[in-house]
Amino acid sequence: MLQIQFNLNAYNSTQQTLNAINFRFLGDSTNMADALRVVCQNMFTPENGDRDSAINILILITDGKSDAPDSTLLQALDCRARGIQISAVGIGEDIDGDELSRIVTEPPDKNFIRVSDFNSLTLYETQLLNSLCNSKFLTL
Repeated sequence: MLQIQFNLNAYNSTQQTLNAINFRFLGDSTNMADALRVVCQNMFTPENGDRDSAINILILITDGKSDAPDSTLLQALDCRARGIQISAVGIGEDIDGDELSRIVTEPPDKNFIRVSDFNSLTLYETQLLNSLCNSKFLTL
């Protein structure tokens, strides 16, 4: 079941936002297509906190393969056409690296990271942040 934890305008500081992030499993499926659709169509909107001056970055974190790969790719292409940069973190052995490479913004070697397990996420924090900060969408 898809559930939005909070919108972009829910918190006033980075620390509040980080504190609100909670990874939890809501079922046995990996419905990436619906997740991408909801985020790109509902969250990246002015009424939910999107700002014209802000870069739109979506980080997809998954430990599985999409239930509907074709729909997932179409939703990712729609998000990217809206100017949303997609990065992905694939966790464990059950992911489809080729699928995630197609979903992310080019180049995939900069926007897709594979880690062995959830505990390894902190080891790749710097790589992920560097990927986001060196984005072609970022203007300094």
